[in-house]
Amino acid sequence: MIGGRILFPGHVGTIYQASNAVLTGRSTPRYVTVLPNGTSLSDRAMQKVRAQEAGHSYVERRLLALGARPLRAGTDPARWLADALNDVHAVRLRHRGCLRYAMLTSRAARRQVRMRLPSHQYGKPTHAVGTLNRLAADGLTGLRYPKQVDTDR
Repeated sequence: MIGGRILFPGHVGTIYQASNAVLTGRSTPRYVTVLPNGTSLSDRAMQKVRAQEAGHSYVERRLLALGARPLRAGTDPARWLADALNDVHAVRLRHRGCLRYAMLTSRAARRQVRMRLPSHQYGKPTHAVGTLNRLAADGLTGLRYPKQVDTDR
C-alpha cells in the first residue's frame, strides 16, 4: 500500500487450489518498479529504453505522461531513464516471488510428487496485503527511485 492504496492485493492461486494443484513454493524473488499511477514498469521495458530498442518510445511516453523530462538528443538513455524514474517518484519494491503450482495429470504423478516435494500450505491473501499494510503503517508514502524497499521483514 502506498499513499493509502493497495497496489498488489496478492494472488494466492484460488483456481489452482480448487483444481487440486500442488503448491511447490515460490518463483525467484525480485524487485518491481512501481509508478505513481499504481502500474509496474518491467525490467524488459526499462532495457528497451536503455538500448533504444523497438518499443522504447511507448515507455518514454508513459514516463512523460507522469511528469518526466523529455529525452533530449545526445542524452544517454540509461541516465535519462534513471532521472525520469526519479522525476515521477517511482518506487522499487521487493517482491517475494509468485506462488508456483504444479498441475498433475495422473494419480501416479500425484503420488510421486507428494513423496518428493516439501509440504506447503496454500497461501492466504493476507500475506501480500499484510506486508504492504505494514509498509504503509511505517509511513511509506513513496521513495525516490532507485531506493529499494525490502518487504521481507
